[in-house]
Amino acid sequence: MLLLLVIPVFVAWQVLNYLMNNTDPTVAGRPLSNVKTHLHQVALGGKPGIIYLGTHFGLFISTDGGRSWPQQRGILNTMMIMNIAVSPANQQVLAVIGRPTSGIGNQAGIYFSSDGGENWHLGAAPASLSPSAYLFTVQAGVANQGNFYAFYEYGGWYETRDMGAHWHPITSGALSGMQTPSLLTDPADPNHLLLGGDQGLFESRDNGSHWNPIKAIIRNWPICLCLPHQRALWSMLQAAHCMVCRGKTCGPQTIAGQHGSTAGNSTGET
Repeated sequence: MLLLLVIPVFVAWQVLNYLMNNTDPTVAGRPLSNVKTHLHQVALGGKPGIIYLGTHFGLFISTDGGRSWPQQRGILNTMMIMNIAVSPANQQVLAVIGRPTSGIGNQAGIYFSSDGGENWHLGAAPASLSPSAYLFTVQAGVANQGNFYAFYEYGGWYETRDMGAHWHPITSGALSGMQTPSLLTDPADPNHLLLGGDQGLFESRDNGSHWNPIKAIIRNWPICLCLPHQRALWSMLQAAHCMVCRGKTCGPQTIAGQHGSTAGNSTGET
C-alpha cells in the first residue's frame, strides 16, 4: 500500500522537476519558445542562409535563413552564448564566448569550433591576464582561419592565430584601459589595425606593437577619416557606421584629407 502511494508522488516530483528545470525549446523549431531563455546575440554565417543565435541556454543554427532550427536543444546548452565570431577565411571556424548558466558545468571562456559548430573546445586564457580581467568580446581577424581578437575589461586586447591555443597582447598601458573600444582590421593587411574608444582613434601598422594617435579625431567626438591610400579602411569604417561628426550622422564629406597628416607620433604603447 505504501509503495502505491510513493510511486505517483515520485513520478509527480520528477515531472515537476523536469518542467521547472528544462531549458529546451518548448516548441520544436522555435529556439526562444522556452520562457526561461532569451537572446544574447544573432550573427550571420559566411554562407547565405546561415544564422547563429546565441541564447541564454546555448547556440542554435539555421541553414535556411531562419525558417527552421533543427536543434532540439541548444549547442553548449549549459552555457550562455554571449558573443559569436565567424572566421572570414573559413566559415566553418567559429568562436563564441560562453558563460555557465549556473555555478556548475562548463568553464567560462572562449570556445572554438572548426566544423561549423558540431564540436567545440575551450581555448586557453592569455598567460599574462590579470585576475580582475573580464572577457567582454571576441571578433574574427583576417590573418588566417584561426585568427581572433578578444577584449578583456581591465586587461586590454589580445590576439590568437591558432584558435585560442596561444594569445599575445596587442595593447598595453593606457590603451588597455580604453572604454567602449572598437577594433577594425584591414582585409588587405592583417597587421594594419584601427582602435577607437573614449581615448580617441589609434592606428597600428605592426599588429599592435606600436599605436599612433590619429590627431584629427577629437576625443569623445569621433570623426571618421580616409586618406588616399586607405580606401579599404574607409569602406570598413562606412560598414561599421563610424561616419559620425560631433554626435550627428555625417556623409562622405566627413573624409578629412584636407586636415593634413592625421597620424601623430607613436604613443609608445608596445
